[in-house]
Amino acid sequence: MVSQGTQAGVEMIDVLRYWHKNGIGNRKAFEFIALDPHDPLELRIAMHLFGTAYIGLNLPDFAMPVNGVEVSDWALPATGAIGADAPKPENGHCVAAIGFDSNRLHIVSCGSVRTMTWDFYSAYNEEAYAVLAPEWYGPEKRSPFGHPLTELERDIAILKHALKLQTAPKAAAPNQQSDA
Repeated sequence: MVSQGTQAGVEMIDVLRYWHKNGIGNRKAFEFIALDPHDPLELRIAMHLFGTAYIGLNLPDFAMPVNGVEVSDWALPATGAIGADAPKPENGHCVAAIGFDSNRLHIVSCGSVRTMTWDFYSAYNEEAYAVLAPEWYGPEKRSPFGHPLTELERDIAILKHALKLQTAPKAAAPNQQSDA
């Protein structure tokens, strides 16, 4: 949200839940799932299957617009993400990843296409989501790569179930004594 020249952000997960439940622009996201933000291969696979991914970054100051001018390409400084170039949560920003090659991610930020290096992604990424959205599928309900929508919906449901099992608290085994 922009108000009097300043931006007041929203949490990515809240936007995704709203999009899934209510729709945005008369279109609902079919489903979404969190990705491991530290696994670039997982991001690449998700983009192949779903066409895009939403990435939450904690940008350093050098990546922020200056006098309204956006920085076109983001690369990790030679000194790394430390000191003045460290991630800044107050500079939180969501981008849509729309493509990639061996060196860079191609993203949309503030309505413009730009790139970021994979090192920049690894240093400043905080969260990422794959979104199963209707824009990726034609009337035949297949992705441009031939993946049927029904299979991807099933796969996301299986992954969500597996994630719930991984994060569920484990019950103590019967007759197990505590060291307390």
